[in-house]
Order: sequence, then C-alpha cells, then structure tokens
Amino acid sequence: MHIPPNATITPEFAPVFSLLTSRQDIDLVMSGHTHDAGIWLPEETGLPFPVTTCGGSQPGDMAAVTVQASAQGIQLAVIGLDGSVWESKLIAP
Repeated sequence: MHIPPNATITPEFAPVFSLLTSRQDIDLVMSGHTHDAGIWLPEETGLPFPVTTCGGSQPGDMAAVTVQASAQGIQLAVIGLDGSVWESKLIAP
C-alpha cells in the first residue's frame, strides 16, 4: 500500500486502516510514501503485523526492500542504492 499504516491516519485512509487491523491473515505490509526506509515490528507500531517502507527523493535516502520467505520466517532487508544493507530483520512465523 502507498501510505504506511504506522503513519498519521487521515479520514480518507481510516476505512482501509480499520480493515487492515481487523484481519488476522496479514504477515507483512510494504509501503512507500515516506522518505524513510525501515522495518518496523509490531512491538514498535502497535499494529498486528510488521511494516516496511522505502523510497526517497535523493540518492542518499533511496532504498529498496527485499523479501525472502522460508520455513524460518520472512527475511527482510533494506538495501541502499550502493547495495549496502541498511537494516535487516527476520520475522519468525
């Protein structure tokens, strides 16, 4: 989704936010919108799922998020334009 659910919720986004937080089958929400790249776990956001964001308007803050799913869980990594790993987390099942 474009706006991360851990951002300020506008009235227009409230119905989507309500739907997301009421579901039990969401393992990860990936977003853009903000220019801050990162991985936020449920204990940091109060949401029932992890949230990733990436984006940026300048080369120094542009990033991508990679996702690898396996029996061990979901491995997330935020990767900068130069290929460096800015952040990495394993989300266990």
